[in-house]
Amino acid sequence: MPTILTFIFLLQVVLPPAILNIIAYPVSHRWSMAISNYIVKVCAPRVFALLAMYKQFRFLGDKKSKELLPEHFVVISNHQSLLDIPLFMNYMRDKELRFVAKDQLSRHVPLVSEMLRTQEHCMIPRRGSPMVAMKTMEAFSKRVIARNQIPIIFPEGTRSRDGKVGKFYSAGFRKIAETVKLPVAVVALDGGWKISSLDGIARNLYKGAYRVKVLKVYDAPQTKEDEARILEEGRELIVKQLEEWRAQ
Repeated sequence: MPTILTFIFLLQVVLPPAILNIIAYPVSHRWSMAISNYIVKVCAPRVFALLAMYKQFRFLGDKKSKELLPEHFVVISNHQSLLDIPLFMNYMRDKELRFVAKDQLSRHVPLVSEMLRTQEHCMIPRRGSPMVAMKTMEAFSKRVIARNQIPIIFPEGTRSRDGKVGKFYSAGFRKIAETVKLPVAVVALDGGWKISSLDGIARNLYKGAYRVKVLKVYDAPQTKEDEARILEEGRELIVKQLEEWRAQ
């Protein structure tokens, strides 16, 4: 089906809840929460279903690897696109997820901004001091533990523009790990970097693929050495998985 028709169908899915949440957010937290939950549970799967139907864009979430996951855990993953958020929502739709993201996403991003604020995801101020960022993460970590939510952090800190896995930074992960004291799931994803721009969507959406897989679950780290080892090994596992996918 022509790209323009696919775009129209996608707008029909995402625009109504996006507009409703913009209206509801300043009026009623309860209404905004209901709309945000609808976006997570209904809109994200529908977006991938539409892309699969009309553009043959495949969502390849590895179901068997999810059997590795315990009841409660923290996720570290590589980061390629804003679409990584709905990707995880679709892959782990049976869990209540909360993301660590830059605070720019909490403003002026249709469908996403009000949802991130209403559900109290961790919005890190990019221009604030490191102390402010750490206090924000600590408060976030205490919330997800109290509410039995799954925290997801992208240790690269920013999206990869070319699909290569960047350096994993330790400060944010350490603050969360030391607060939540949960097992750590290493998750690899690939495909988002190809459709992270309008030009990329035009060239790579048709018959493209977005892959995600749980690679390993570590016991809750007890020391800083454990945390450093998990980050280092986790990045190596992700790099290896991306190489395997791309060689297929």
